[in-house]
Amino acid sequence: MAAALVASPRLLIADEPTSQLDHANAQRVVELLRDARDRWGTTVVVVTHDAEVGDGMDRRLTMRDGRIGAEARRGEQVAVIGRDGTIQLPQELAETFPPGGRARVVRRGDHIELHPIAPGQEGPA
Repeated sequence: MAAALVASPRLLIADEPTSQLDHANAQRVVELLRDARDRWGTTVVVVTHDAEVGDGMDRRLTMRDGRIGAEARRGEQVAVIGRDGTIQLPQELAETFPPGGRARVVRRGDHIELHPIAPGQEGPA
């Protein structure tokens, strides 16, 4: 981290910066990255599998199947709608709608609802 931060870089890309660290030192690395952002205006890009490290950043993009599936800012997670209209559900909701499953899409004013369709279920719910 010292070598990366000594020149007050404008851009810092950190690939799994906490993967071999204990919890306390991993948190210190996250603090150093945030400090670089605040002190020097460094844009910090972190690639990690550690959700806790991702939660320590201002913005988190979650990739699944090679595509951005979700974005989180200040603790709020939102789905990202692809150019073709596809939406990747958050992992905890994806279990409700298994791959190849079907869902009824219902517009309700300013929002939509997804209702799983059980195999063999026909017609309106």
